[in-house]
Amino acid sequence: MSYTAEGKVIHIGDRRDISDKFSVRDLVIEIDGKYPQMVKFQFTNDRIGLIDKVGLQDIVSVSFDLRGREHDEKYYTNLNGWKIDIIEGAKTPSDADPF
Repeated sequence: MSYTAEGKVIHIGDRRDISDKFSVRDLVIEIDGKYPQMVKFQFTNDRIGLIDKVGLQDIVSVSFDLRGREHDEKYYTNLNGWKIDIIEGAKTPSDADPF
């Protein structure tokens, strides 16, 4: 089952090569609400390039799957991103109305 979340991009991580066949890159968005949440999504391998089209402060919609595993009686959960749509690009000073 897939999910979507919308929010403002507040962090774009660097690519991390875990092995010669596995790489990851993180994207964090702030989801508005009474108590804003900072939510980290992980993009892997061929989906890492999807992050290249977004910038800080962009409003985006991220499609993701939940992934979970157990290791040594500890449980881990990842939000595994597979699609990013830009809803609204961040405004830069050159975009501002001069009047």
